Amino acid sequence: MQNKINRYFKFKTFNTAYRFLMPYSGFYLFVIVLLFMSISSDAQTRISGTVLDSITKNPIAYCTIRIKNQDPKLGTATQTDPDGKFSIPVVKPGNYSLEITALSYLQYQRSLKLPDSGVLVIGNILMNKDTKNLGDVTIVAKQNLIERRADKIIMNVGNSVLTNGSTANELLQQIPGLSAGDDGQIRLNGRAGVSVMIDNKVSPLSASELSSLLQNMPSGSISRIEIITNPSSKYDAVGAGGIINIITKKNTQAGVNGSASAGYNQGIYPNLLGSFMLNVKKGRFNVFGSYSYNKMKRSVNFKIDRFIDASVPLNFQQEMKFKPRFDNQVAKVGVDYDINNSSAMGFTFDLNIFERNRTIDDVTLISDRNFRIDSVYSTQTSNLKKLTNTAYNFYYNHKFKETGHNIEFNYTFSQFDNFDDRISNNFYYYPDGRELKMPNSIRNNVPFLVNNNVARIDYTVPFNKTTKLEAGVKGGWIRQENDLIYDSIINGAIVNVPAKNSSFSYSENLLAAYLNLSKKIDGYNLHAGLRLEGTSSDANFFTSGLRIKNDYTNLFPSVSADKKFNAHDLRISASRRIGRPSYQDLDPTLIYFNQYYYLQGNPSLKPEYTNVYSFSDTFKENYSLSVSYSRTSNPIVSIQEIQEKTNINIFAVTNLDVLSNVSVALDIPVTVTNWWNMNNNAYGYFNQTKAADYMGKSYDRHLFGFGFSTNHTFTLKNNYKLECQFKYDAPQLIGLNRLEEIYYLNLGVQKLLMNKKANVKLSVYDLLNSMKYNYQYDYFNVHSTERRSLDYRQLRLSFTYNFGGKSLNNRKSSEKDNGNERLKIQ
Repeated sequence: MQNKINRYFKFKTFNTAYRFLMPYSGFYLFVIVLLFMSISSDAQTRISGTVLDSITKNPIAYCTIRIKNQDPKLGTATQTDPDGKFSIPVVKPGNYSLEITALSYLQYQRSLKLPDSGVLVIGNILMNKDTKNLGDVTIVAKQNLIERRADKIIMNVGNSVLTNGSTANELLQQIPGLSAGDDGQIRLNGRAGVSVMIDNKVSPLSASELSSLLQNMPSGSISRIEIITNPSSKYDAVGAGGIINIITKKNTQAGVNGSASAGYNQGIYPNLLGSFMLNVKKGRFNVFGSYSYNKMKRSVNFKIDRFIDASVPLNFQQEMKFKPRFDNQVAKVGVDYDINNSSAMGFTFDLNIFERNRTIDDVTLISDRNFRIDSVYSTQTSNLKKLTNTAYNFYYNHKFKETGHNIEFNYTFSQFDNFDDRISNNFYYYPDGRELKMPNSIRNNVPFLVNNNVARIDYTVPFNKTTKLEAGVKGGWIRQENDLIYDSIINGAIVNVPAKNSSFSYSENLLAAYLNLSKKIDGYNLHAGLRLEGTSSDANFFTSGLRIKNDYTNLFPSVSADKKFNAHDLRISASRRIGRPSYQDLDPTLIYFNQYYYLQGNPSLKPEYTNVYSFSDTFKENYSLSVSYSRTSNPIVSIQEIQEKTNINIFAVTNLDVLSNVSVALDIPVTVTNWWNMNNNAYGYFNQTKAADYMGKSYDRHLFGFGFSTNHTFTLKNNYKLECQFKYDAPQLIGLNRLEEIYYLNLGVQKLLMNKKANVKLSVYDLLNSMKYNYQYDYFNVHSTERRSLDYRQLRLSFTYNFGGKSLNNRKSSEKDNGNERLKIQ
């Protein structure tokens, strides 16, 4: 049996990549053609130069460059790159004016006379600081932990005292209106079906595996988190509740720059963590890399009380104590190359290694209706899980002569290699301690391998200053293999049980194309998009001989309109979304957890479809009110089923008929003084789930929920900063489960050192030790209560040092720069 496992894991990444990349080699030919196009397209009349700070002589990145002429048709604009350089095309020679604007700088203007051909090199342009507005900019920078835009919420991870020592899952919990459970369930203002992307790529993992990944992704590897509340047709149609985009760190500063940090967390057990980031940019090349490491030990307690109202009613009182140890490593290396002023290309390699070694002590008391104990069942389990995620990304970008005219090619190959080995020793007793029956031992090995290929081409063309068209195509190819190996251990020897083995494979091909048209008319910004997605899936259950194929094609429209009325910025939008069942949701294999607890997928699952409508009003560019309504058909929900003869509790998934959600969210940032800033959020929602026939009965459950959060930042003298955060979520309805209220309080302090190049952060996460997940399930003949207690309360200490040729005061960033310093002024 061990040979079988070894053969399975000898499946090499190189061979896998080769097998999947060969059919798509046409993309590479396309890239080569674009390279030649870009090299040959640079012969034109251009103005080039470099924008620098007049005092420090540091380049000013992403400032706006405008060329103006008496003829408005000859005007154009661009931005400087991370090195402060710009190169802007001009239609014909003549007299022009050059205008440069940048945040916290005085405007720069000068006249230019363009030659008939070639390039006009201006050289270095020195800009002076705007001392009148500098203080105001500093205040804004200090409060922008959370940025709010018309279509998204952005959490800048590096700007908070409270993010040190956290995981990605804990960072999500700190975002206003977002609830991230310990079971992979993520909701935004009560809306389920939130899709997760990492570096703009949708994760192919199931909810449980994605939860494991997020709970062990260190905050030191994350730059920012974007919450896209109502995505346009440019994004994948998945994500009825919105999209979470986790952007990992990447720096593009000129010269040699980097940072190093080390941290210590103390909960029930001590934990160590650290990270390092370095980039070298010289000339046209930028080489970057980062590495994060976490070594943790946690304590987790589960208590489950389950009553089964059957012909012989039974009570199950179960308590499980977990002691997991984690070793997590996240690494990224890559290179960017500016081919010329119009074209760039790059390659990135990502590695995420998650290893969990845990023991589980499980005791179950079985009693009758009157709680008279009939028997005791005890399990001692050792479990080793390894998840290795590798990803290779290549991109090519070309900007044509026309301003804003752009084409980009992007290809990613990723692999998730999972090893999950579990050995359970089971013991059976009478209430007085006598042995009820002979103990037995069971071994489960559930390895799976997921290969994911994604290629896309995006094209942007502005017809004029008021009209822009975006178009693109995308192909995704997922392959998953899963082999469950079930063994009994008899007298110390491992004996395979062929009848309980299971082999399963799943493939999914996704082809998509989209169009987005943007138009400005009389102050209105109008957007209309249409996305076409065709899905072909093949689920093959080799053990049972069952094979299920699905082919479906859908259109997903999206529209939005916004306009500013005095101090109000109003926006309305509507879109259609889809939720596809994951491979684990479809796999009918019974996965053993203990004698009375199994997991099982449902091969008959259908995709869910959601229509989303929303309205928002942003007042004075700060205060925000949003209202949304969504209706989901065939919602995929988690259920519990009890086998009548064995009393085994099976956690599974099914489709119900409809899920409706109405939500309201309010954001109120307040600047109390120049050293005290508040960010307040409150939301409320109404959820209703219906089914005409579920387990032989009609089903109709609804719940009104609400929540609020408040974050306070105090910027004090001597480079001190204090931060306080409180968040409360009222009971929620998650499928057929009711999650009781959750609240927590976080406190932290930061001290800047060494001319602001270093900082020390000390924080307490979950000071009140109140983050407990309590679930209620009450339907048909099953009534259960589940309480999950994790040691979230921790004292966290970290030290970070930033090094390089430039001070943090002048660091610039954009959507292209994924570094952790997005703010212009510290």
